[in-house]
Amino acid sequence: MVTVSNEISVSGATVPVGYKQTEVGLIPEDWEVQRLGENASFRTGPFGSALHKSDYIDDGVPIVNPMHIVDGKIEPTRTMSTTEQAAKGLSVFQLKPGDIVIGRRGDMGRCAMVLEHQSGWLCGTGSMIIRPLGFDAGFLQRVLSSRRVISDIEDASVGTTMVNLNQSTLYTLNVQMPPVPEQCAIASALSDMDALLDGLDRLIAKKRDLKQAAMQQLLTGQTRLPGFKGEWEARMLSSITDIRSGGTPSTLSPSFWNGGVPWCTPTDITSLKVGKYLSITERTISNAGLKASSAELIPPGSIIMTTRATIGECAINRATMTTNQGFKNLIPTGINGEFLYYLMTVQKSRLIQLCAGSTFLEIGKKKLEGFELYVPNDQDEQKAIATFLSDMDVEIQALMQRRSKSAALKQAMMQELLTGKTRLVKPSPQESQRDNKQASERKANVYFLRSVLAAEIIDQLYEEPTFGHVKFEKVLFLVEHLCEVGTGSTYHRDAAGPYDNRALRSIDSQLRKQQWFDAQKEGGRYRYVPLNQQGGHKTYFDRYFSSISANLMAVVETCRALDTERCEIVATLFSAWSDLLRDKGTVSDEMIVHEVLNNWHKSKKRIAEDRWMAALGWMRDQGFVPRRLPST
Repeated sequence: MVTVSNEISVSGATVPVGYKQTEVGLIPEDWEVQRLGENASFRTGPFGSALHKSDYIDDGVPIVNPMHIVDGKIEPTRTMSTTEQAAKGLSVFQLKPGDIVIGRRGDMGRCAMVLEHQSGWLCGTGSMIIRPLGFDAGFLQRVLSSRRVISDIEDASVGTTMVNLNQSTLYTLNVQMPPVPEQCAIASALSDMDALLDGLDRLIAKKRDLKQAAMQQLLTGQTRLPGFKGEWEARMLSSITDIRSGGTPSTLSPSFWNGGVPWCTPTDITSLKVGKYLSITERTISNAGLKASSAELIPPGSIIMTTRATIGECAINRATMTTNQGFKNLIPTGINGEFLYYLMTVQKSRLIQLCAGSTFLEIGKKKLEGFELYVPNDQDEQKAIATFLSDMDVEIQALMQRRSKSAALKQAMMQELLTGKTRLVKPSPQESQRDNKQASERKANVYFLRSVLAAEIIDQLYEEPTFGHVKFEKVLFLVEHLCEVGTGSTYHRDAAGPYDNRALRSIDSQLRKQQWFDAQKEGGRYRYVPLNQQGGHKTYFDRYFSSISANLMAVVETCRALDTERCEIVATLFSAWSDLLRDKGTVSDEMIVHEVLNNWHKSKKRIAEDRWMAALGWMRDQGFVPRRLPST
């Protein structure tokens, strides 16, 4: 990774060394700026008259228009498609893998790279095909989605009511051009972030489905939590709550507004992105406004519920507040408030049946008072159900927050990578030759020293019941990296985590040769057995490794209490973390876990994702954190 360090002054402006100021802003000196038309061809989608009404069918060849381009991906609808015969008649408008399809009307920046399975789909009237000639398509799609390019396109496009992109605008668009290998590396890094976000989206959807199923079972009594067997019974809402209405003070009296009383509108409820609690409202009224309207104060812990136009949207208020007339608010009197919240959220279809009104739907207070709910008599069971569902909510909220942070990280990565402020580079041939020469000079002695280090670790742990080949390999890996000791090992992304089978065989051979330890297979796994010269390694260890002795013992003692699988988790995470720091520089917990579950051995998926996430927190607490390599 390369980042900006030194700076020089050019014409009064400060420009970092190795960078230059261009039409597209500050970029590395070895990047170029060219007009897009010099490295791509364009084709505007066909006129609407190109297809007849009879050509449109369901589940045919998808037609891609701007509304089908979402977050850099093509998401067709089954109804916007045509026959294969009609598509072949418009073959020049059919998409090929590596094309970029971009919306040319309305919101700019809607563009996506065409994938293999989308080959042959049809560019719609509102779209345009960009066929890269000197670009990596994945990189170019990111550039066209960037804020700078969107702004440049909007400034150059025509149209007063709606921005309309044409080919001439794209042709003259100035675009940065890193070397193609770097384009590919940038596109790959950002694709990894997309995969991470997709994975989180799928996980959130799965957790929501599980919660929905749990609500259906628990809130109807079909499934009971352990320890509860009491009866459930039908209760009218008026018997377990105090129902209070909302109101709106006159907007003609300024003194009624902007006071100290929170005043809730349906927008405050529907804008809750994460969580069920409402603490603040967008607008407030004064005490005078409260008295001059039908609004009633709602104490904390009540259920704020929409009952006009939008029906059955709920929240629990965290502060005393009031609402407009679009609400009926439920103050629990004979029921657990959290349980009531969850119970009301699954009543929307029944609530709609209570509605009257021709202009918009509305539930009257009398109707709501007689609304029946089936509830457990035991409030402890109500509380237990609410706690169970609340725990699921907390998990979903945490995932959504992780997703939000990951999306923000992706945007930051785009800004860094697409401008060259952070670069993804490989070592130069000269650096590789130098490293190889140094490695060969150390090779003769490193294998013996590696066996000395191994003997010290084994001497400390061989009596532990969980200590064998696999755990030894993980502890050795962690010692090497946390104590910064080179042993000549080359660890692979194997099923059991970072693993170097060749080095392990070499170590076992050296240990046996020196009569320190013998690796013997017992019950399907290897354990280390002391030999006649056990402890003979100590002289060499003190000579060559005394400077890391304390750190080594700290690592060994921390690992002593871990079973083999936990050692595997920690070592695997450490390795993935190190690789990401080296290759991408910007790292999050989500990126590390995604790397393990998707880019390692498939056996890693046997371990639940939450265990990987929890282990990262434990590693930070223990100081098991990879060292960020200095920029060069």
